[in-house]
Amino acid sequence: MKRLALCISAIAIRAGDALAEEYPYREPSYYRTVFIDSAVRKCLRDEGSTSEVMHVYCECKATGVATFITQRDLDEMMAGGLHVTPRYLELADKAERQCYKIMTGKDLN
Repeated sequence: MKRLALCISAIAIRAGDALAEEYPYREPSYYRTVFIDSAVRKCLRDEGSTSEVMHVYCECKATGVATFITQRDLDEMMAGGLHVTPRYLELADKAERQCYKIMTGKDLN
């Protein structure tokens, strides 16, 4: 019985490690902070506003992308020399829609 518990614990630890490797920006880290900060600055620049509401909106979007971007996505971005890939645009669009709905209560059309 103890061995079974140890095996299950070991599997859970490995699964947790694999998840951290698969989604490197999901958990708090220096790299996640840098990613979110740079994405927020770009968002504010693109939107042309530095209001507190826009800052919260941009932070929501950046956090949404950071949560679901995978190591594979990051590798593709680096290998291709592109900062924006179709997958990144998909994640950003999804995050934008969710954040807009959270902040306004309406769907983004």
